[in-house]
Amino acid sequence: MSFLNLENKLILIAGGGGGIGSIVAHILGQCAARVAIADLNLENAKTITREIAQKGAIAAAYHLDVSSEQSTASLFETIRQDHGSVYGVVNCVGVVGPGAALECDISEYQRQIEINCYGAMRLARAFTNHIGQTSNAANEIPEEVRGSYVYISSIAADLAIPQRDPYCVSKAAGQAFHLNLANEVARLGINVNVVLPGRTDTPSAAQRARESNDAARQMYATQRRAAMIPALTIAKTCAFLLSPDLIGYSGQKLIIAEGADTTYRPSYEALTRGGL
Repeated sequence: MSFLNLENKLILIAGGGGGIGSIVAHILGQCAARVAIADLNLENAKTITREIAQKGAIAAAYHLDVSSEQSTASLFETIRQDHGSVYGVVNCVGVVGPGAALECDISEYQRQIEINCYGAMRLARAFTNHIGQTSNAANEIPEEVRGSYVYISSIAADLAIPQRDPYCVSKAAGQAFHLNLANEVARLGINVNVVLPGRTDTPSAAQRARESNDAARQMYATQRRAAMIPALTIAKTCAFLLSPDLIGYSGQKLIIAEGADTTYRPSYEALTRGGL
């Protein structure tokens, strides 16, 4: 049994078909949680589900489009009918794209805000409604964690990163929503926390680093080491935050970014001169 006490807890990983989400799903399976993997790409979700099931854990795959009110709202009822009530959610859904503050078209801001903020709001509200329907003590001061929600934000929510303004804006908005949400759902016994990863070793990021030395230097410029953060570190942090033993630990943001929030970052001019 894991010391996190997640055994038999039903946890939804939104965006679990790849990247950080897939690693989170594997870690939760190792903690004996029951895992529901939801992704826009259902086939990817099914692949991760099979991998987890082969290791003896219980897992199921679902389609999810966070840009759709219907898809998001119906997901929890579908899972409830199949496997029972959802205890926790890790929202790993996100989109990213380049853009400068003075030049980027508004449509690119809209695209990223739709998923990284509005989509996250839809999912969090649907989960809150789900927990509220199963809670019989909404007017009492909760003495237990009845539900836990983790939003994967980004260090971009706290930093002004060149050529990533739409992403910074969308993740900052999503972060603000979840920190406010934590205040409002405390009465239901729901923990809400935010994780801010730095440059994380996902397949897409690793590919960019392999393809371009300049891209690699820019990625590592915010790190203390010339290496990316293992996705496993992010996944284990999520598992910790989901623990039902964390009574009162809510409304927090955990920065996992090698000191990117405090460390001097070389300018792009320094990078192009080979200063890193």
